[in-house]
Amino acid sequence: MFDQQSNSRAKTNRRQFLAQSGAGLSLPLLGALPAPAYADEASLAQAAKAEGRVTFYSVVPQAAAQGFIDGFKKKYALDMDYQRLTSGPLVQRYVAELQAGTVTADALAVTDNFFFDDAAEKGWLAPVADVPATAAYPAQFRDRTSATVQLLPHVLAYNTQAMSAAPTGWDTMADPKWKGRLILIDPRNGFFSSVWYYELRRKYGSDFLKALLKQEPTFVQSAVQGMQQLAAGAAALCGPSFPNLLLELKSKGAPVEIVAVEPTIAAGVYAGVPAKAPHPNAARLLMHYLMSPDGQALYNQGAVAPLGQLPGTLPLPKIADADLKAARDAQKDIFAALGF
Repeated sequence: MFDQQSNSRAKTNRRQFLAQSGAGLSLPLLGALPAPAYADEASLAQAAKAEGRVTFYSVVPQAAAQGFIDGFKKKYALDMDYQRLTSGPLVQRYVAELQAGTVTADALAVTDNFFFDDAAEKGWLAPVADVPATAAYPAQFRDRTSATVQLLPHVLAYNTQAMSAAPTGWDTMADPKWKGRLILIDPRNGFFSSVWYYELRRKYGSDFLKALLKQEPTFVQSAVQGMQQLAAGAAALCGPSFPNLLLELKSKGAPVEIVAVEPTIAAGVYAGVPAKAPHPNAARLLMHYLMSPDGQALYNQGAVAPLGQLPGTLPLPKIADADLKAARDAQKDIFAALGF
């Protein structure tokens, strides 16, 4: 049984923290945690090694997560199968596996916090209490069955060869000068894309999305695809994008930059372990590493780490307090305004 009074206080404290930090994220309820199955990392690592491997479904592009993958393999001598998908397809794949009784994923990391709420209520997720790193992880970024492991501010990306100066606002995308030279992320492919469009409509008015549609934008399935096309010169602007996508492109000399313009919202990447994970000890070891300072630094290169600014991570910019429930309720209107 949960301590309802403590639960209520934890929820209130977490929402206050997010409001004060500007994160604007809605996280699941924090409940009383059962005693850990493994009290230390060494015992868990030994049990995980006997299972031989771990499969991680994650929204973070593999290029951005490669340091984390390599760090895990090196530290624990355990193979990792890293499967990268955007949140919508990733959730659909996991649910299909669950319904078919063929769960492959040992750990999940998606930006859809509503999925984690539903999954926790349905008993699809294992407690994270038996992960050694849980005790030291900030309470406002963890709950009974999941942890927020990354914060991704939405930014506007631009091609420096097409634009001589950085955009000063999201409304730059509606400037007729850039008609036919705009890339937008398909709002149907991830919940936080819909939130972004909702916040734009709230800032610029009900006709702003229609103005974007008049720009004859190219809709892409993910920010990864959008950034690749932007780097290739197919457009001048791409919205929304994420800071961690810039690292690999810049290392290759791509003429791309990003700018955080208001209102900036942040997607949280939430991670958890399926209750029916094929390799449960390896899954908990992965979560332990993901929540540890070393793992956080590697997983969040070019992004914001919930543990604070670590080597290679970014400070949290000023983030608007997004209304997630209102955005979810308005999804059909958002789709219609964009021609879907």
